[in-house]
Amino acid sequence: MSLSNRRSNTPLGGVNLAAWFWFAAAMLFAIAMAWQPTARMLAFDDDEANEVECRSQYQRDHAKLKAAAKRDPNQAEGKESANPDKDARQYCVERRSAFAAERQRDIARWAAGVSFLALLAAGAAAFAAFRTVRTMQESAEKQLRAYVTAKPGNMVFSGRIPMKLHMEARNTGQTPAYNVVMLSRFQFLPFPLPADFDFGPDPPITESTNVLAAGDSLPGDRPLGRPMGMAREAQLAAGTHRWYAIGIVKYRDAFGYHRTTRYCASAPGDQMLRGMGLADGDAGDIAWEYTAEHNDAD
Repeated sequence: MSLSNRRSNTPLGGVNLAAWFWFAAAMLFAIAMAWQPTARMLAFDDDEANEVECRSQYQRDHAKLKAAAKRDPNQAEGKESANPDKDARQYCVERRSAFAAERQRDIARWAAGVSFLALLAAGAAAFAAFRTVRTMQESAEKQLRAYVTAKPGNMVFSGRIPMKLHMEARNTGQTPAYNVVMLSRFQFLPFPLPADFDFGPDPPITESTNVLAAGDSLPGDRPLGRPMGMAREAQLAAGTHRWYAIGIVKYRDAFGYHRTTRYCASAPGDQMLRGMGLADGDAGDIAWEYTAEHNDAD
């Protein structure tokens, strides 16, 4: 028997930490992508200095053209201009237009980077919000759901024959348990049981209409009515074997999940012998001892 976990819970703090990590990574990526265009956008423009630098550039280029014309008279035609100042102004206008277009391109690139960053941040925030709501929902389910436990009680003896075993299933949760079914069996097994002891497959269980409200219990007496035999009585007295109450409870909680509780408890041999009148002392109630490895619930 092993514990079956339906869902694993992610701690809320871990979710928020992951969201902040991806937000920071996206921000660094966007800054790196937009660093150069942003620097150009924020650079201070000195129009007068730019005009002087532009005219100087034009004069240098114009001087190179004149020098080329002197070296090659065949290419000199059309190189000289009647109005160099007008050409310089036209050149500077075109240069400013090119710079303006480049700046517009940088702005578009920067806006795309910011939009990408905002999209990632929104996605991370939405994921964190979803996980927060889911964690709160799971916490509420854990606090409010039904928890049905099962345990054996006292036994009724007729001389040396155990006749009946009292069983009980109890809802210790805060909401009802539906379709509650409890099955049990009584077996004579070695003591203590090994951790990997195989009880075999669970018996087939059909759903019932039983509803177990919060705090209520459901009795489930099991008839026995068979003698133990001298050999088993000797093993009980020696402490090598015990009678085990083994069972399973299945139910559906208020949130629609099907749950299972398994239990395994043993009756100490001296108490069984007192109940059968084979040992001195008052029979009393049997103090069942649960095994360490064979009890679980989901």
